[in-house]
Amino acid sequence: MRIWGHFALAVVVAVAAVPVQADEAPAPPPPAATREQKVASLLEQVRTAVHPGAAAAAYARANALKPGNVEVHETYLKRMLRFGLPQIAMYPARSLVAIEPNHALAWAVLGYLDGREEKLPEAFSATMRAIGELGADPSVLNNAGQLAAWYDYDPGVPRLSDAARRRLAQSREELSKKREFTEAYARVAKAYQQRDAVRAKYAKLVPPVEEATRALESQLAEIKLQFDSLAAEIDARNRTIETLERELNHYYWYGYGVPADYSYWYVQQRRAYLRDRIHEEQAAVDVLRQQLYRVRTAGEQVETELDAGKERLNALVSERDHALNKPYRMLRWDPPAVGGVVTPEVEYDGGLWNRSAVAPDDPEALAAQRLRVAQLYLRHDMPDKARAILLDLLEKYGSTESALPARVLLDDLSPAR
Repeated sequence: MRIWGHFALAVVVAVAAVPVQADEAPAPPPPAATREQKVASLLEQVRTAVHPGAAAAAYARANALKPGNVEVHETYLKRMLRFGLPQIAMYPARSLVAIEPNHALAWAVLGYLDGREEKLPEAFSATMRAIGELGADPSVLNNAGQLAAWYDYDPGVPRLSDAARRRLAQSREELSKKREFTEAYARVAKAYQQRDAVRAKYAKLVPPVEEATRALESQLAEIKLQFDSLAAEIDARNRTIETLERELNHYYWYGYGVPADYSYWYVQQRRAYLRDRIHEEQAAVDVLRQQLYRVRTAGEQVETELDAGKERLNALVSERDHALNKPYRMLRWDPPAVGGVVTPEVEYDGGLWNRSAVAPDDPEALAAQRLRVAQLYLRHDMPDKARAILLDLLEKYGSTESALPARVLLDDLSPAR
């Protein structure tokens, strides 16, 4: 026992002799992500988004963190082009040209969209601004070629900006070496050149039909005047007959209201006269009615011919206008390429915006995503699309936290405000 007691004491002393170290400081928490890192992460989400809705949500957050940033708008613009939704790319494109006036891809997008809406002066100006930097893009070359042909051949071209015309003049020699430009130019130029032959053809066909139609219209107007005159004369004679019949009826009541100094002979003579006058007027009305019938028949025949003539004229004019509009039908607009790849425009599908990486069983997250997309549309002046998304949000997720701000936005969009 004593041995074990000395041993325990020695152990305690030994342990006590060991210097006691202070407690180690806890590891510092990892630094919070910087704004640049957050934006970089969001832009990567935009680039890799499977659906447009996911890209739009990430773009909205990145734009909120770093508004007015070229890379943010450009990344979203390119992603929308790759999705085949250049109509959605219009809004970052507008933001880009406001920030960086010489942004060629943004101008190419605007030129394409203006062309699709047949705003050719605006499309010309925007495409000429893009062609210098994007001279290898087949879509931009196609759009530039057909706009150059429109500029050269259409007599109704409005006054275009001097800068746009200078850009075309400066780059025309280089552009003429590009197949896409020359093919588009030749296609539209040929259609314009054919307009002269079309005008000459219909200049011979249309005027005779127009003249015949005018002659029938004049003839029908005369017939209507004649018809109205006969109808008025018949009405007047019928009124005369009614007056004579009232007077004849008056004399039949001789002795009951007829002055006593009227002789019986006078009454008899007056009755005979009135009966003859009534017969004459009735005979005249019968003749007039026969004439009216013949005039009406002739009028109906002329009206039938006039309707057929108008139909022929309308068909000719429509055929002529269709042929004269051939150059505009030959315009084929292609969206700009991204990374050398041209993605054809697809029909907008609102359902695309409702699909993203958000878990399908998370209504709060899905509602928040729809709210962000609607807010994005509102910032880019698309109230109709924003309203549709907000209505969908309230219908499907009316009990979520996002429903209240959605209702507020929807109220702001109501026509009564």
